[in-house]
Amino acid sequence: MRKAAQPAPDFLKAHILISPDPYAESVMGEVRYELSSAGPLDSIRLDAHHMEFNRVEVNDVPAEYSAENGTLVMAGPGKAGVHKITISYQAFPRQALYFFGWKDSIAGNEQ
Repeated sequence: MRKAAQPAPDFLKAHILISPDPYAESVMGEVRYELSSAGPLDSIRLDAHHMEFNRVEVNDVPAEYSAENGTLVMAGPGKAGVHKITISYQAFPRQALYFFGWKDSIAGNEQ
């Protein structure tokens, strides 16, 4: 017998704090999501290209997670309802965000 697919979470809110580090060409950040699910969630998958994770929490409790091939997979809350997800990370963007002039000797060239 085939296992029924779990419901897709509905992301209601996101609070995002970021701090760019132009010398490391990275962004440190924390995102806090509020999401709703109509049924139990055994896992949650998010795109996570070129990222390292410091902390992943579900409902303020550290969650098991893995980050491979551009995807963050974390243990879900296991029940329906509204839930909080907190992710602390460092990202190394390769497109859409660029750091120019931070590593050269030209004063005022930083962008």
